[in-house]
Amino acid sequence: MSLFAHWSANLDKADEDGTSPLAAAIVAGKAEAAAALVAAGASVNAPNRLGGEGPLFLAAKLGQLSLLRQMLATGTANLDQQTSYGQTAVYAATLHRVSVT
Repeated sequence: MSLFAHWSANLDKADEDGTSPLAAAIVAGKAEAAAALVAAGASVNAPNRLGGEGPLFLAAKLGQLSLLRQMLATGTANLDQQTSYGQTAVYAATLHRVSVT
């Protein structure tokens, strides 16, 4: 049982900007925390309110390959989800020359 489950944590509870714990961990560069949140079932698609950037998009934008692979493996990643600017995670990965293969 994960620590998150033990404490019945809401893995997707967003802050005032709509940023989920997973998105915050990604932006802060906390790879282990982000991986633990994904493994515990945190949403990889939850967009924030400041541009609609979700965890999947942020991981692609920041080139976090290992985490991207883990997110894709969940089977829940929405590759068609767009930010407020019409960008997708695939677009962000392409811009930053990220390859997950």
